[in-house]
Amino acid sequence: MGLVAFVSDDTKEFGPHETLIKELIEDVISFAFYELLFLSYLNSNISLQEMKIEFEDITTISMNCHPMNFRKKCC
Repeated sequence: MGLVAFVSDDTKEFGPHETLIKELIEDVISFAFYELLFLSYLNSNISLQEMKIEFEDITTISMNCHPMNFRKKCC
């Protein structure tokens, strides 16, 4: 398909993620947003402090009821 990356949080049945895995591309690797942040950190694209700020910004916006713990996910 020529895609370098496809980012989606839509993992419902028959959604884009499932469609890619089952029908179009067999070797799809899914990453959580915090894993992408960690990869950016490992590539020296962001600092540890920037990674933590991004993590907290995302979890504050999207997970008001059950925020994730930065230390448990990224360290």
